[in-house]
Amino acid sequence: LRLLLSDGGQRVVALEYSRLRDLSTLTPIGTKLVVANVTVRRGILLLTPACATLAGGSAAVGVPGGAATPLPAPLPPAR
Repeated sequence: LRLLLSDGGQRVVALEYSRLRDLSTLTPIGTKLVVANVTVRRGILLLTPACATLAGGSAAVGVPGGAATPLPAPLPPAR
């Protein structure tokens, strides 16, 4: 899973290097992810259960009624 993480100012790309049990394409936008002591290769964070933990929370960005929505389903692979 490839993610774009932001602290509100800076943005960084992260890859799920090892499976994070609580993270999926249904995780709401704005969910807080605590990252510490992470390996960085070529400017990309390599997330593992040892360095990343979901802290909950979400941000209702541009959603009527203020409800967070899940990410859309991934596109099928190109042929």
